[in-house]
Amino acid sequence: MTAADHIDVCVIEDDTDQQRFIARVVSREGLAVAVAGGCESGRDLIERVHPRVALCDYELPDGNSVDLCNSLRQDPDLLDCYFVLMSASEACDLPTEVINAGADDYLTKPIDRQELVARVRVGMRMATMHDQLRRAAVTDGLTGLYNHDHFNRLLDAEIG
Repeated sequence: MTAADHIDVCVIEDDTDQQRFIARVVSREGLAVAVAGGCESGRDLIERVHPRVALCDYELPDGNSVDLCNSLRQDPDLLDCYFVLMSASEACDLPTEVINAGADDYLTKPIDRQELVARVRVGMRMATMHDQLRRAAVTDGLTGLYNHDHFNRLLDAEIG
């Protein structure tokens, strides 16, 4: 992936009006957005662009987003993607179900513009903290150079 391919937020939603609404709101925050219309295309998109935030409709024509979230959480490269499930369902146990499935947050439809922005901002902050922790784990705090362990892993990868 090149810098030109950088995507901050993926929207996985089969309703094109909702897709456009969400993409427009998120884009106005200065974030790069990509959209998909179903589970499989959404999975492909997330695996390809590694977004910082994924906003996914609960029910999609080709599957359930809880299953999608579960499968994505099995990929160590995607664990830091902030996953938000969205639903119009009024089932009171649904938010708990999606959080237990590995989602980070839940939005109720119809989506309030301000709440959407707030949830995306939280996801972006979480992604920034993940990046900072990842850097801190491999660098020396005083010099900013790679620490001994990380340097040896890089060296092993180059030699072996």
